[in-house]
Amino acid sequence: MQDARIIRIAANEADHFSWEIEGAARTIVEYSPTLVFLCNPNNPTGCYMSEEEVREIAAALPQDSLLLLDEAYLPFVDSRWNSLPLLDSGNVALLRSMTKDYALTALRLGYMLAPPDVVERVRTQQHSWSVNALAQVAGIAALADTAHVEDGRIAVRDARRYLIDELETLSLPPVPSSANFLLVNVGNARELRNKLLKRHRIIVRDCASFGLPSHIRIGIRTKEDCKRLVAALRDTLD
Repeated sequence: MQDARIIRIAANEADHFSWEIEGAARTIVEYSPTLVFLCNPNNPTGCYMSEEEVREIAAALPQDSLLLLDEAYLPFVDSRWNSLPLLDSGNVALLRSMTKDYALTALRLGYMLAPPDVVERVRTQQHSWSVNALAQVAGIAALADTAHVEDGRIAVRDARRYLIDELETLSLPPVPSSANFLLVNVGNARELRNKLLKRHRIIVRDCASFGLPSHIRIGIRTKEDCKRLVAALRDTLD
């Protein structure tokens, strides 16, 4: 990314941080970027774009451009569409992570699905030690434990529903999310974060680095952890 010119397309906060797809496509046509990076579901909003929307973005790409689709949080989407056929276009690559649904965060393990020519170009820039031996062994073992992953997805879905309901009772309705986190407008995110940490030893993400100083991102944990957070919020907001 050295010396690359970055063009950002802002989401519409008034419409739950959705993209105006036709406008985004026009911007792509106007600037003819070499690479378009799209996070789906988005981080930190959790918004999930439909197949039709992503295909419209891909169709706007100039020749020899690449759409890089980051699907790190895809496993948490309840009704997800199959993005693999996008690879047939030759100008789409998919990034997937094993650090979220397989809980291998510290091992930094993931993979890319892409056309052969894209894979070869990436390999020329890849360090030979990019995945350590421990991560390889853990990744292979994790792939065999599909039941645990499905149980985790169900637990996240149930905890997400509980947390949404409780936040709404606190007049803190989150942005509709398909991921394992919620984005919430709390007014002064840094102040609330600091209070939660000081009073209750709970850490939430201050989203100022995303350009959202009034928002926090809440990671969805166990139901008991969510209950503890709700109680802490009630105490802190009183």
